[in-house]
Amino acid sequence: MDMHCFVTRHGGEGRGASHAGCANACLARNVTAGFVASDGKVYLLFDEKPFPVKEKIAGLAGQAVTLTGAVVKRDGVRGILLKSINATQ
Repeated sequence: MDMHCFVTRHGGEGRGASHAGCANACLARNVTAGFVASDGKVYLLFDEKPFPVKEKIAGLAGQAVTLTGAVVKRDGVRGILLKSINATQ
């Protein structure tokens, strides 16, 4: 999901399949990417190196995905250093 819409514009409803078109467009413009885990926790997505994740996540907003990476936390903020991501079948 794109964190801008999720946090600022849609009262938490800016996620999921109904918001995928907007989210994919925002993510293509390097808007901060997020991920909602199956337990409902929200994570920011970061590349393993300091580069945007947009190429790794292109077209995946609003879909169920499986990802690998390392969870990182700092001062209440959760993130994932993204290694790989794939749509769940």
